[in-house]
Formats: sequence, structure tokens, C-alpha cells
Amino acid sequence: MARRNLLDYFGTKEVRIPLPLKYNSSTPFGKVGVQSPLTVIDGKDIRVHEVVLSIIMFHKEPPAVILDPTCGKENHQFRPWIEQGILDKLGYEYIPCDIKPYGEIVLDVLSSLPFRDESADIIVYDPPFTPNRRADERGVDYDIAKTRTPEEVKIYYSESVFKEFHRVLKTDGIVLVKGMDYYYPKNTDNLYLFIEQLEYKKYFKPIALYIYRFYYRGIPLLRYRCKHWKRPLIDHIYYLVLKKR
Repeated sequence: MARRNLLDYFGTKEVRIPLPLKYNSSTPFGKVGVQSPLTVIDGKDIRVHEVVLSIIMFHKEPPAVILDPTCGKENHQFRPWIEQGILDKLGYEYIPCDIKPYGEIVLDVLSSLPFRDESADIIVYDPPFTPNRRADERGVDYDIAKTRTPEEVKIYYSESVFKEFHRVLKTDGIVLVKGMDYYYPKNTDNLYLFIEQLEYKKYFKPIALYIYRFYYRGIPLLRYRCKHWKRPLIDHIYYLVLKKR
């Protein structure tokens, strides 16, 4: 199956979307607007940035302000839409931030956010969500060059983080939280579930959970290398949608 592109989503022969645009949640893919996303998404046919925007469009109609406090250096979740001007044309204002100077504002999600009360409609949250380190340039860029303990990972999903998100979001605002189950230590059957790490219930209620199966050509090789491990190879991540109480 061929990989989807902007044409599949916006029904135009050009990547640039003609204005004016109106959001219509009842319109199927292939035209402007989206249907309800599937709760299990195969990454072989759709990329992360397409998944994120489809979820956002379904749950929060523009105009809306998107706050991304963990945008990262490469900004996989929004860069293609920014480069083509898609977010602006759809009516979304996007504010990229990170603990490093990758976006418009440098901030630390573990402290207070430099935004006024009820200033955003959507927060897209992608913190370091596993203890595993990456021994490459990307590990340095995304502050995952060191191994964390499960307790250190859980800090990013603590009640204090969601309390600050609650303050910044407008009424009926949503948080799109990215995360992953993991085993720790690696070669054991000690499973840590993503959903059990989150301390959001005082400030938010869950309204949707999406499973994204990422697709890597190297998965067969990984399976071979891990054939003696005591646990299965995890090949999915989650997008949890939380609505402000």
C-alpha cells in the first residue's frame, strides 16, 4: 500500500491548501476535514505528523492555539505542516517550546510555564517516556543520552505537570499525551504500563486513547537480536487525549 500524503488528507492537487478553509468533522479523508480517527493506527500507512494533526482536528476545531512544550529539535509532529503553512491555513496558531532553544520559547515542563491562565486550546506533550538511552546525536538533542529510572520517567507525568497544563488551557481544552509501555531493566519481564504512570485525574478526564504502531524496516533485525530476551518487542506508542475538568 502506498504511503499517504497531503493529497489524501486535503483533496487538492497542490500541497498548498486554497483559502478559505473550513473545518468539517463529518467530511471524510480526501477532502478538507476528518472523520473519527481509528483507535489503532498502522504506521506503515501514515506518519506521526499526520496522526497528530488528524487527532487534533477531530477533537478541537480551529481557530485554536496549539502549545507544544516539548517540540524537540526535529519537530517530527509538526514540522511538515509548518513548512507548508498548513497549520496557519487551517486556523491553528502553533507555539513550539522546549527545554533547549529549539522553538520560540525555552521552558521546563517540570516548573511553571511562562503563559497566562487559559491561553491555549491544545497542549501536545511528548516528554522522554522510556528509561532507555540513545547513544547517538539524537540522544543528546532530546536529552535521552542517559538511562533514567522508572521513577525519573514518571516525574514527567506527575500531578504538578498536569496542574500547570490545567491552568494554561482554556475551558474544554485538551492535552494530547504521547507515551509508551516499557520493560525495565531491558532484558526482564518487568513491564511498566504507560497509563499507570500518569497522575492527571484531578485535573483532566480521558476521552480517547490511540495506539500507533510504528513501522521500521529494521524490526526483523531487532527481533533477531532480541531473540533471547525474556520479553516481547514493543512496537507501538500511545496518544492519550485528556479533556480539562
